[in-house]
Amino acid sequence: MNPATFPASYRDDLMAPIPAPYFDDPEKGRETPVNPPAYGAAEEQPSPPTDDRVERKKACKRRFWRFFGYSVLVFGVLHLVMHKKHKFKHGFHQRPWFGKDSEEYHARYKPSMCAEDLAWVEDPQGSFEFPYRAHAQLSLPVAADELSFIAEGLHAHGSIDISQTADAGENAVVDVEVEYRQPEALDAATVCHTHPGDNKYGLGIFTPDYKHPHNERQLRFHINVRLPSSDDLVINDLRTYLPLFVHHVGDLEDTVYFEKLTLNTAHTPITVDSLAGSRIRAHSKNSAIRGKFNTSTELELETANAPINVHANLASGDDEEPTRLVLRTSNGHIDSEVTLQSTTASSTGGTFDVSARTSNAPLTLAVVDAPVEHALTLKARTSNSPARVTLHPTYEGAFDVQSSKWFRPTVEWDAEAHDPAGKDRRRSVQVKRVRGESVKGSAAWEEGGEERGEVEVDTSNSPLWLKL
Repeated sequence: MNPATFPASYRDDLMAPIPAPYFDDPEKGRETPVNPPAYGAAEEQPSPPTDDRVERKKACKRRFWRFFGYSVLVFGVLHLVMHKKHKFKHGFHQRPWFGKDSEEYHARYKPSMCAEDLAWVEDPQGSFEFPYRAHAQLSLPVAADELSFIAEGLHAHGSIDISQTADAGENAVVDVEVEYRQPEALDAATVCHTHPGDNKYGLGIFTPDYKHPHNERQLRFHINVRLPSSDDLVINDLRTYLPLFVHHVGDLEDTVYFEKLTLNTAHTPITVDSLAGSRIRAHSKNSAIRGKFNTSTELELETANAPINVHANLASGDDEEPTRLVLRTSNGHIDSEVTLQSTTASSTGGTFDVSARTSNAPLTLAVVDAPVEHALTLKARTSNSPARVTLHPTYEGAFDVQSSKWFRPTVEWDAEAHDPAGKDRRRSVQVKRVRGESVKGSAAWEEGGEERGEVEVDTSNSPLWLKL
């Protein structure tokens, strides 16, 4: 509302100042106006920073970053010094991720055991990737107590092939071919004929344990081991420690017998056409193991993050010690066929121990043949994937299979199976479900047979099948 619209008398009253309130002041004898209350003092604004204060802050920051930079530099120099000291002290050393036997091989095999350097012959033309190439040859006595093929350092990779030649003799011929990118790369390596002990011979490849920025010092080797021709050649001990070397063994099961064979690599596969031996071990990592193996004592195949595909023939006699098979991986499937063979005069009996273990991958194991009255201990285990185990009808013993709560194991058998001993017996199969995820029982052809063997199969979160 506009005051100008009011009458003049009202306008004067409205526009007059409002008198301050009074209170009686007895000392002054009059009424004194009361001051209006203060609603708050005005806030004092901070004065802008002076040039001196700004400069002090900048100097403080400069000191901090200077101290931080010096600290990083000092720690970096100390790290390099200690690393160089370690390399100088230990010389050529293994890469720690190259298998469980790396410490043993590093301790046993060193450049100091070189007997003679290989005499390289340069080839006229290499490839686009490796412009330079050379080759050499050496002979190793097959009657030696040990034949070894070793590679240490960070600059060597390639392949090794073990086969048999048509030529008879007492020595294995070893052809070595190397490809490289720079002429000085081969000069920085030591490749030699080794003599690690009495009646022990081999090939040693020793390269520096530091990496070149662009892998220009890499050496790619191709090793071809040709065993002499023989129908009953026996090799006492052949071993490899060749990380990053693809391993291939030819068809040797009928003509060569290894008392001891050890194949060690990493990040590359092991493939065996066929071989026979007493103690056989093959170890890799992040790559597959495949092949056909025959053993009378022990067969151990181990890798990680990769599959195992194998046919294993286990032979056992009257010995109290069982013939063993060990298959071990993780995050890779196991697919195996196992044959159990008795070497007794009656071709019956035999003691066997089979272990197969993986995780997060399927497991399939089948005993395709087995003698009557054999004793088998079998343990198969995986997780988060199906498991399927098939036993031969000759199996006698207990079984225990387990999965997770929502996956009931399945046990199957042929109720009309014929007596493998030809005695017209009838097989007795007892099945007892302990819980929804567990089944136990036994199979026997005669009284007491249910105590002859033991089978355990485990998985989780997946189906499980056992066929008797």
